[in-house]
Amino acid sequence: MYHGGIISDVKACGDLTDEPLLAVGYGKDEKTGAEYYLVKNNFGTDWGEDGYVRIGVVDGAGVCGIQTNPYFAETQ
Repeated sequence: MYHGGIISDVKACGDLTDEPLLAVGYGKDEKTGAEYYLVKNNFGTDWGEDGYVRIGVVDGAGVCGIQTNPYFAETQ
Protein backbone atom coordinates (compact mmCIF):
# COMPACT_ATOMS: atom_id res chain seq x y z
CA MET A 1 0.00 0.00 0.00
CA TYR A 2 3.04 2.30 0.27
CA HIS A 3 3.60 4.42 -2.82
CA GLY A 4 5.86 7.20 -1.57
CA GLY A 5 6.61 9.78 1.08
CA ILE A 6 7.89 9.41 4.61
CA ILE A 7 6.12 6.99 6.94
CA SER A 8 6.23 8.89 10.21
CA ASP A 9 3.21 7.66 12.16
CA VAL A 10 4.07 4.78 14.50
CA LYS A 11 0.43 3.66 14.25
CA ALA A 12 0.92 3.03 10.50
CA CYS A 13 2.81 -0.20 11.15
CA GLY A 14 3.34 -0.40 14.90
CA ASP A 15 6.60 -0.41 16.80
CA LEU A 16 7.67 -3.98 16.06
CA THR A 17 9.08 -5.16 12.77
CA ASP A 18 8.17 -8.61 11.49
CA GLU A 19 10.87 -8.78 8.83
CA PRO A 20 14.50 -7.76 8.46
CA LEU A 21 15.04 -4.25 7.13
CA LEU A 22 18.14 -2.95 5.39
CA ALA A 23 18.70 0.73 6.11
CA VAL A 24 20.99 2.00 3.36
CA GLY A 25 21.05 5.67 4.27
CA TYR A 26 19.32 8.58 5.89
CA GLY A 27 18.30 12.05 4.91
CA LYS A 28 16.18 15.10 5.51
CA ASP A 29 13.18 16.03 3.37
CA GLU A 30 13.86 19.35 1.64
CA LYS A 31 10.24 20.53 1.88
CA THR A 32 9.28 19.46 5.41
CA GLY A 33 12.64 19.10 7.15
CA ALA A 34 11.59 15.65 8.40
CA GLU A 35 14.47 13.23 8.98
CA TYR A 36 14.16 9.69 7.65
CA TYR A 37 15.92 6.37 7.17
CA LEU A 38 16.18 5.15 3.58
CA VAL A 39 15.27 1.46 3.61
CA LYS A 40 15.60 -1.07 0.79
CA ASN A 41 12.78 -3.55 0.50
CA ASN A 42 12.77 -6.97 -1.13
CA PHE A 43 9.58 -6.46 -3.16
CA GLY A 44 11.41 -5.17 -6.24
CA THR A 45 11.57 -1.80 -7.95
CA ASP A 46 7.82 -1.68 -8.70
CA TRP A 47 7.14 -1.24 -4.97
CA GLY A 48 7.34 2.09 -3.12
CA GLU A 49 9.94 4.56 -4.34
CA ASP A 50 11.80 2.31 -6.82
CA GLY A 51 12.07 -0.46 -4.21
CA TYR A 52 12.80 1.83 -1.27
CA VAL A 53 10.79 3.31 1.58
CA ARG A 54 11.51 6.36 3.70
CA ILE A 55 10.81 5.72 7.39
CA GLY A 56 10.67 8.71 9.73
CA VAL A 57 13.10 9.11 12.59
CA VAL A 58 11.24 9.24 15.93
CA ASP A 59 12.16 8.52 19.55
CA GLY A 60 11.84 5.09 21.14
CA ALA A 61 11.46 1.92 19.08
CA GLY A 62 10.90 4.00 15.97
CA VAL A 63 8.36 3.69 13.18
CA CYS A 64 7.89 0.01 12.28
CA GLY A 65 10.35 -0.83 15.09
CA ILE A 66 13.28 0.21 12.91
CA GLN A 67 15.32 1.28 15.96
CA THR A 68 15.02 -2.05 17.77
CA ASN A 69 17.69 -4.75 17.55
CA PRO A 70 19.98 -2.96 15.09
CA TYR A 71 22.96 -4.73 13.55
CA PHE A 72 25.70 -3.16 11.51
CA ALA A 73 28.71 -4.37 9.64
CA GLU A 74 32.17 -3.62 10.96
CA THR A 75 35.27 -3.52 8.82
CA GLN A 76 38.82 -3.92 9.97
